[in-house]
Amino acid sequence: MKKAAIFDMDGTLVANSPVHIRAFEIFCARYGVTDWREKLANGFGMGNDEVRDTQIAMPNIPEVPKRELLAMEKETTGLYLSGHPMDEYRSLTQKAQAASVKQIIDDLTGESSRPVYKDGMTVRLACVITAVRLKSTRNGSMMAYVTAEDDTAAIELVVFPRSLQQCGAYLTEDSAVLLTGKIDAREDEAPKVLLNEAQPLTESAVESLQQPKKGTQKSVYTDAQAAKLAPQKLFLRISSLQGDEWTQIKEVLCTQPGDTPVYLYPMDTKKKTLAARRYWCKPDIAFLTKLRFLLREEDVIIQ
Repeated sequence: MKKAAIFDMDGTLVANSPVHIRAFEIFCARYGVTDWREKLANGFGMGNDEVRDTQIAMPNIPEVPKRELLAMEKETTGLYLSGHPMDEYRSLTQKAQAASVKQIIDDLTGESSRPVYKDGMTVRLACVITAVRLKSTRNGSMMAYVTAEDDTAAIELVVFPRSLQQCGAYLTEDSAVLLTGKIDAREDEAPKVLLNEAQPLTESAVESLQQPKKGTQKSVYTDAQAAKLAPQKLFLRISSLQGDEWTQIKEVLCTQPGDTPVYLYPMDTKKKTLAARRYWCKPDIAFLTKLRFLLREEDVIIQ
């Protein structure tokens, strides 16, 4: 038999008053309300009618900018509630072909049935910086541990002294940045990214990804030497270099030209072949999915 019922009237079961007070303090300080403490204190424990009569008169103020509102939400609750700072960068993120942080984490922790990302792979991220922690190394140099998140999840960046010196100015809280680094996955640890480069997430930065850098010279390496030095490689097991299958694969490879070498293993000859440089690519999830649709999942390997 039920002998009692408990109703949580906000603060009864969970001591959340400090959060409300802090949010109220930030809001009032921002808009010049100075006598809020006394009136707010008098409001605790009152009935609805009494609270209504004790309301603080707020000035006629414009709507809080979206970015400021999100920052206030993050400061008071630790979460973004009404949106995410990366919402306004969605089109740039897609244009930059940035990886999904959640997809990386799922692939490296075994949550994904068809993993794309692996330890050591170079990835591009479009994120907002939410925390920065500096640390002194044994030789006195500074490095940093940075928390970055997109609209799917957060991940830790490890920024070694050289990278911190080159791009540390962009790694400030609430900054939207375009990042490049290598996945670092160790047993019993959450996946991390070892940062190589960072720059502000802008239209010009994304457009520059598609353009050759000024002053670049033709590589002095042969294709075989360049492929051996490449940080990641794509391996495709195909039926033959003759026929419709290879023709379709070439069409997909040409949609995303890049610096990732492509190795072919035709089943009819059983000889590994390095594809011509014009078929080298810049793989991402959508690109690899297309190849796996034409072949089998186990026939498309990126290392």
